[in-house]
Amino acid sequence: KAEARVKAAEAKAALATEAEQLAGSSDWKASGERLRTLGDDWKRLPHLDKKTEDELWQRIAAARKRFTERRTTHFGALEEQRNVSKERKEKLITEAESLIGSTEFGPTAGRYKQLMSDWKTAGRAPREVEDELWGRFKAAQDAFFSARNAHFSVQDEELRGNQKIKEDILAEAETIDPSAGVDKAKARLRTLQERWEEAGKVPRDVMRSLEDRMGAVEEKVRSAGETVRQRPA
Repeated sequence: KAEARVKAAEAKAALATEAEQLAGSSDWKASGERLRTLGDDWKRLPHLDKKTEDELWQRIAAARKRFTERRTTHFGALEEQRNVSKERKEKLITEAESLIGSTEFGPTAGRYKQLMSDWKTAGRAPREVEDELWGRFKAAQDAFFSARNAHFSVQDEELRGNQKIKEDILAEAETIDPSAGVDKAKARLRTLQERWEEAGKVPRDVMRSLEDRMGAVEEKVRSAGETVRQRPA
């Protein structure tokens, strides 16, 4: 019996030591569960003398209390932080929604990029509203970029139409033959140049090649005029 009491005292002291170690843990779920089941292990061990029993149990009780207080403080701070994150994200959503109708596509796209960066650093809002907030933020982004894409699609179609007009003008301009009469060639070129300017802008990827082709026609007519002027009277 004396030996059994010694072993029981050692076992209960080990439980008290384990509880004190768990009191400083931040593994809230696992440590909380172990502190709960630790009491079941205690009950399975033989009783000690009242003084020793009370002292060891008080150590366990104190460890449980400390752990509970730490956990409460942690989750209270976490909840407060999530509420702050919720407020930050709501402000980001308000701005994102206000930008949906903007037609300043370049600057606004840049602002949306910054808003996304701010969103990522804002932290998580309370679980029950996080998905809803993200849905609103993403919907605002999608609405703006869909409108921007539609705008540039229409613009690109217009520019491609202008490209076709200029290609047709070039096809006609490149048939000009100054040898059949320089003045006639110049007059025809001026008419085509006016149509060229009226045709408007073309896509950036073909702009240089079209300008070079028209420039070649203009140089051909100009050179022919220079040659005529330099001929002896």
